[in-house]
Amino acid sequence: MFNVSQHKNGLDILNSFKELFNCGSVVKKSGSPDIYVYTLKGYKQIIKHVLPFLDTYVQPFSCKKTEFFIFKEIVLQSSEGKQTNKETLIEMVKLSYKLQGKGKNRKRDLSEILQIIEDKTTYFNRVERNKD
Repeated sequence: MFNVSQHKNGLDILNSFKELFNCGSVVKKSGSPDIYVYTLKGYKQIIKHVLPFLDTYVQPFSCKKTEFFIFKEIVLQSSEGKQTNKETLIEMVKLSYKLQGKGKNRKRDLSEILQIIEDKTTYFNRVERNKD
């Protein structure tokens, strides 16, 4: 998912994304009456619209090049189905934890997420063995 948030005074900016990419939606942010969000869902749409735009117009001039490359890597790996493999999923999660939104804290620590992945794969491996 690709999101851009703006105060209501910047609503034209969000609508310009929707017009530029010819997809996505602009909605009021839940719990924040003066904030709106442009959202584009799905890695196929992000690869088709957002990555080329960011590569051309934003990334060369941005101070957030590292964050962009991490975001791009996660999107491209997702499009290849790498999240279905435990090892590559773990690497993708570790990459995503390098990204931190402005003023945001994650609900769970990285170690907790990695434990959940381990627990789930242990469970599914056990189920698969019992099928045989």
